Amino acid sequence: MIHKELVRTRSKGAWIALIILVIITTLAMMLSWMVQTDFGRVHVERVRFTGENGKVIAAKLMIPDGIDADNPAPGLIYLHGYQNNKETNAPYCIEAARRGFVVLNIDTLGRGKSQAQINENKPGFDPVYGAQTAWNYLLDLPMVDADNCGLVFHYFFSAGSGSGLAQPGV
Repeated sequence: MIHKELVRTRSKGAWIALIILVIITTLAMMLSWMVQTDFGRVHVERVRFTGENGKVIAAKLMIPDGIDADNPAPGLIYLHGYQNNKETNAPYCIEAARRGFVVLNIDTLGRGKSQAQINENKPGFDPVYGAQTAWNYLLDLPMVDADNCGLVFHYFFSAGSGSGLAQPGV
């Protein structure tokens, strides 16, 4: 009899703990969404696009509220460091979007959710790891002022990718 009551008490406590943890998790997800979107003032969407070599690049596109084809904004591409992915630098991208930039935060080829490049000696290898494809994608977005775009990168690996974009206007 005492054993059954003890089991019931523990079971009831476990359910209460589970409910509390679900509530805390839900609140944490809501807070995360609010921070990432600047409390709804930045629209964040996951995008995928394909390069000339057929490799798919995954990215997050961050668009400030009020920015559209009729009211374009400057654009930025953010390239992460060597052993990172787009989530590593999300705080910088969120801050740039809060300040009015359309930000394309990519997973460079072979990192995160972008397709891998196996061998630099094979045809189709992209020496700038998708940066040129991302640049072209950004410039084609209707809400981006293509005359006012830039590149932000972190770490030596990305510097190589960024330097490959050496062209007028970059």
